[in-house]
Amino acid sequence: MLVDTVTEKQIVRSSHIEGRYCCAEVAGPAYIEFTDKNSREWHYLLLVNRGEVTHDGDAADDVPLTKIGARSLLSISVNTKIDRLIYSKNFHGYLAGVRARMIPEIFRKENSFPAIIRTNVRTTLTCKDIDPKRFKTLNQDFAKMMAALDNTDHHLPEALHYSCIYSLMIDYADAVMESTDTKVTRFNRMNRSDNLLVHFMECAAQYIESETGVAFYANKLCVSESYLSQVIRKKTNYSIGEVLASFRYERLLKYVNNPELSLKQIAYKMNFPDQSALSKFFKRHNGLSPLAYRKK
Repeated sequence: MLVDTVTEKQIVRSSHIEGRYCCAEVAGPAYIEFTDKNSREWHYLLLVNRGEVTHDGDAADDVPLTKIGARSLLSISVNTKIDRLIYSKNFHGYLAGVRARMIPEIFRKENSFPAIIRTNVRTTLTCKDIDPKRFKTLNQDFAKMMAALDNTDHHLPEALHYSCIYSLMIDYADAVMESTDTKVTRFNRMNRSDNLLVHFMECAAQYIESETGVAFYANKLCVSESYLSQVIRKKTNYSIGEVLASFRYERLLKYVNNPELSLKQIAYKMNFPDQSALSKFFKRHNGLSPLAYRKK
């Protein structure tokens, strides 16, 4: 879980729940190379308390490496472009990992996170010079997550673990929104493709239960299908079909988590032709059938 992002020698202490979450306090130097990029299944958040981390994930072609120092946070998705991570001798920080298939579940409350956060979590993102109060909160989030994963006496362990990672993701989103405020959240300062991406995400969140075709969204946004597809691919590194499927799965997961709704009702609500089609779609994204997921 952690050994493709840090070395065993760096781990001061660590905790994990097999196949779901992991967290570690990390210190010391290392040189990491990602070897099997196609098999990445974890999303990582790396908090830098002291020292520096150098990576090659989001640098320009003429600047092959990006260096981040203290009070920084690096988000490393399964779709990251990072090939190398280099930790300085005096490095100290925290690393949290979430199984990628858990991310839609964290986002199941569709109004909790703005579209720009849903987009950024699919890419590599660096937040530098985080406000000291926000940074202190993030440190506390990592510490609480580690303590929660170590807690074997709690009667509601899954709820405890989920609440800790959810709090960490919220405070991560807060740091992202703060650091990108003048670049992203003000529409008049966004370029055309960024603006289109945000509007597409908002439109998808509104209509995904009934509309899954590219033509519908292109028409809504007054652009051609090819241009919309091109922008989404460039900005997210995913096809527009994959992004729409991700939105649909997130919404479906929300309803499957509601025991008061039958699968037949959900299939009708989500515009699936029948319950069988719903189950096939859910299993393709989750690995479990809706019934098996509800029983776990």
